[in-house]
Amino acid sequence: MPQVTVLQLDTSFPRIPGDVASVETYLEPPQIIKVASARVRDAVTKTQSANLFDIFLEAARKADGDVIITSCGFLAPFQERLQHALTKPLLASVLNALPDLDRSDPLAPIPLITFDSAVLSATHFPKASFYHQYDIIGLQPNDHLRQLIEGQTKRFVKEKAEQDVAKAFAKRANKAASICVLECTNLPPYKNVIRNMYDVEIYDILTQTERLMPRSIKREFL
Repeated sequence: MPQVTVLQLDTSFPRIPGDVASVETYLEPPQIIKVASARVRDAVTKTQSANLFDIFLEAARKADGDVIITSCGFLAPFQERLQHALTKPLLASVLNALPDLDRSDPLAPIPLITFDSAVLSATHFPKASFYHQYDIIGLQPNDHLRQLIEGQTKRFVKEKAEQDVAKAFAKRANKAASICVLECTNLPPYKNVIRNMYDVEIYDILTQTERLMPRSIKREFL
């Protein structure tokens, strides 16, 4: 079975099964490379620094896996340059896979849940026009899950995280949409929360990694 290399931000919060950086998410134990000094506040920006690209490229060149992914969807702007410098397939973000989504309802805005809706912009999308096709829904600064990821709290409470996701998804403007996109790579563990609310097909870093490299993700997390 193929092995996935995960380029992880320099974070220390618990990685539960279904999270992009949890060993339990994969069929084959992944290689997880923590990118030193790459903090959440460095990646979740409207424009990433050249230094951040350089340290991710350095980390990617150490990859042993058959496919390389990152632990932060906001790194989408790095996709083309990283892939150009590497021989192994790479997916920086589910946002980079948006052109491949099979849309059965092209006129319906698609709900997209992100870590920070105030920062996510057209520059993070493969085409600027894509940004306007989505209902951008963000976690709130006082949400337990967001504070956990940012390092503002150390104690993980799954029930609170589930409530955060349910609250965010309930804000979606168009309940007729048949698909949903999770930009944040820490949201896949809560897919059932969304599915229990609406019948939608969910696209995230895991579903697109499986598409790029079949038999890499455990079925229960797709």
